Amino acid sequence: MEFVYIDESGTGSELYAVMVGIIVDAQRMRPTKNDWKDLLSTLIGEKIEEIHTRDFYSGNGKWRNLEGEKRAKIINAIFNWLRERKHNIVFTAVDKKNLKKKKIIAI
Repeated sequence: MEFVYIDESGTGSELYAVMVGIIVDAQRMRPTKNDWKDLLSTLIGEKIEEIHTRDFYSGNGKWRNLEGEKRAKIINAIFNWLRERKHNIVFTAVDKKNLKKKKIIAI
C-alpha cells in the first residue's frame, strides 16, 4: 500500500495554484517523516518541520539572511533526498485567471 502526502500553494491572491503529492510506500512512511525533520534541520541549521516556499524562494522572513545560492542548494538536496528514497512525485499547476475565464470552477 502507498500513501500520498499532498500539499497545496497559491490558494490566495497568487496567479497560480500548485498541488504536489509525494507518494510513499506504507512501510517507509514513518521513517520518511522522521528523516524529513532531520533533513530540514541539518540543511537549514535549525529545527524546522516545513518550508513555506513563498518566503523561502524570495528570501523573506526567517530566510532573509540565507543567500539565494544556499537556498538553491537546499532545494537540490531535498530533491536528491526524495530521489534516493525512490519516492515518486506528482504535481499540477493551474493558471487561476485562465481557469476562471473558462468558468470551469468558481474561484
